[in-house]
Amino acid sequence: MKFDLQEQTVNNHIIETVSARDIWIKLESKKDFSSWIKNRIEQSGFEEDIDYIKLTQKGELSTTDINKIYLSAMGPLALLCVVLNS
Repeated sequence: MKFDLQEQTVNNHIIETVSARDIWIKLESKKDFSSWIKNRIEQSGFEEDIDYIKLTQKGELSTTDINKIYLSAMGPLALLCVVLNS
């Protein structure tokens, strides 16, 4: 399974990320995205701004909007957890 990497700026650092929604689509999950990503984050023990970031529709950092969530591509084990536990 291949995912497109996207660069995001977090705390003045550019990091490579993968769209959580893209992963969800490719896995063909039967759960709605919101429930699926919340479960993945909780079960995997991900930390916000370390393992994932939330962005608004305009691409700004957000603490509430879960429409756009990007997982850090720097943590391949984190991505593996998401894929294997789906």
